[in-house]
Amino acid sequence: MRIACLVTSLFLVMACGEARADPPPETFGTDVQAALRQMQSGKTAEGQARLLGLARSGRADAAFAIGTVTLTGMFGIRSDPKAACDYFELGSKGRGDAMHNLALCHEQGTRTGVPDLAKAAAFYRQAVDLGYAKAKCALGNFY
Repeated sequence: MRIACLVTSLFLVMACGEARADPPPETFGTDVQAALRQMQSGKTAEGQARLLGLARSGRADAAFAIGTVTLTGMFGIRSDPKAACDYFELGSKGRGDAMHNLALCHEQGTRTGVPDLAKAAAFYRQAVDLGYAKAKCALGNFY
């Protein structure tokens, strides 16, 4: 039960100005859930290394998870929004939530200090195409 709450809390994303929890925890593979449990139990470095390895091997769920952990500073990891954006980009190939967060990075200028609204809108559109409904709301805010 604790891991379900933990995983659900990882999905706090900004959409239309408020934090929301989405999607359900079963969208993480069991190995990603195991890495998150490791981090929760105090083995932060081991769990982080495991997630990074999975993310770098092309696992979108792991990239989204490590991006969220890195953005929020969960488990005592130093919050690093620029690095989180890099992880969201890794995860964006197959996940609408990661694409949505990548769009937020561009909208807020997290990487460069300068917002790029054209890129943000393009990424929100791609997130919508990937089935992430909250991106419709964010995209609608551009009009």
